[in-house]
Amino acid sequence: MPIGSLRRGSEVVGLRLDDELREQVAEVIDPQAKEPFGVYVWADPDPAAALARDVERVVFDESFGNSPEQLDLEYGKYEASSVFLCVVDHDRRLPVGMARVQDLLKMLSKPAAWGSGWTSAFLCFSAATGYWLAGEQRRAIVWAALGAVEVAAIVL
Repeated sequence: MPIGSLRRGSEVVGLRLDDELREQVAEVIDPQAKEPFGVYVWADPDPAAALARDVERVVFDESFGNSPEQLDLEYGKYEASSVFLCVVDHDRRLPVGMARVQDLLKMLSKPAAWGSGWTSAFLCFSAATGYWLAGEQRRAIVWAALGAVEVAAIVL
């Protein structure tokens, strides 16, 4: 499925209409949310991840002229191990920002993932982010420290 798209039946469509986005946002957020913005975490195959992919697609299109097909060709291989953090404007009911991070456990299952020190550092920081988001600050600090040790080992 091209990145920044939502599967409907057998066709793939981009999420471009604000009304369509608002409908999808309304399905995944708390309608009583009082905060102006919220950060949501989704992974494939959750259909809500299409909201984050849409933000990603729009940014790549506006900044680099990349089509959804180009994004799929270049970044599709990371799709299965991606976790999406999406910032949603609760008032406008629209996704307004996103970050794509790699799922540590899925990456660890690939032996080549530990091939370089930079990869190790990235994995440590990814784990730290995941633990922090899960409310486990102690474990997050430990993983961040391990990542810092990896970086120090590379640059020193």
